[in-house]
Amino acid sequence: MPSLQRRSGFTLTELLVSIAVVAILMALLLPAVQAARERARVSQCKNNLRQFGLALHNYHDAYAVLPPGCVGNPNDPANLQGWGWGVMIFPFLEQKPLFQTLDPVRNSLPDVLVNAELQPKLLISVPLFRCPSDIGYPLQSDQRTFSGFVLRPTATTATIEMSASDKHITYACFIPPPSPTPSPAPSLPPPGTWGVQTATSNYVGSFGNLWKTDPNLWTTADYVGNGAFGSNSSVRTKDVRDGTSCTFAIGERGWRSFASVWAGTDAWNRCEREGIPMILGTAHYRLNADPHPYNLSCDPGGAAGFGSEHSGGANFLMLDGSVRTIANDINYNQHSEPALMSVFGRLARRDDGRPLGEF
Repeated sequence: MPSLQRRSGFTLTELLVSIAVVAILMALLLPAVQAARERARVSQCKNNLRQFGLALHNYHDAYAVLPPGCVGNPNDPANLQGWGWGVMIFPFLEQKPLFQTLDPVRNSLPDVLVNAELQPKLLISVPLFRCPSDIGYPLQSDQRTFSGFVLRPTATTATIEMSASDKHITYACFIPPPSPTPSPAPSLPPPGTWGVQTATSNYVGSFGNLWKTDPNLWTTADYVGNGAFGSNSSVRTKDVRDGTSCTFAIGERGWRSFASVWAGTDAWNRCEREGIPMILGTAHYRLNADPHPYNLSCDPGGAAGFGSEHSGGANFLMLDGSVRTIANDINYNQHSEPALMSVFGRLARRDDGRPLGEF
């Protein structure tokens, strides 16, 4: 009889149970997928640092010295802008065409910044200089812009070339202070706008653990630093008396701390936001320390230090070419005297002469 025929399909209770089971499985699976993706991003970040290590060793083999952290002219107080270590090793990073275009041997950074054809080249995003875990924009915020006027075409937006890619993307020029989820970026400004934006980098050379929060106390010798890099530095591997396997070469800095740029610095002899923190990092500040939102002074916190978007720590290239992950809870203090320095400070300094245990 029709009333006795068997009906097919789910009851409402069965449907709700099925949905609940699927939701539980997704909740269990998503963290594992996210963790796997982050491991892949960490691996890529470490590979970037290894490529820097090879480039630095090849540079040292060619010139018997490490590249300077930045190059400035002490005899010209009006021209404080200088190329950074990243540009110096471009020929050893398969970026020779960009190096030849910028021609830093003959062109100073101020020369390029006032050249309408060359200035846009500073916006090229070089993938090797970006940590895949970082959420920041390919172009820097106004915390890391260069002094000068925008010389791009008259359109309110501009197409930014990305190295080693066929993609063309429109990015912002002036970006609000960084946040965990950056807001949509405005368009590039028209010519004549003050403040030249350049490509972002997530890697900074090690300035050591030297730092002074009072700008009046800095000397020209201080700007050379006590790490692998500094203003007009010329560090050789034999100068690293603590051993290349336990001395930082390059570390990370995330967008939350205004990251870095590969081009250079707006002021090679200044310690505030437009100075050496643009390309160099100091262990004077705790790893992943919070930055000052507007780091106008010489006490910018994490904006002059090291940090990353990775959970628990940051990756560092050692001067021997190895890559180490340094945990956030590494022994730390701000003492600059060798006998009182922390493990973190000793790793950043090239010649403290003190024994270093496990880290």
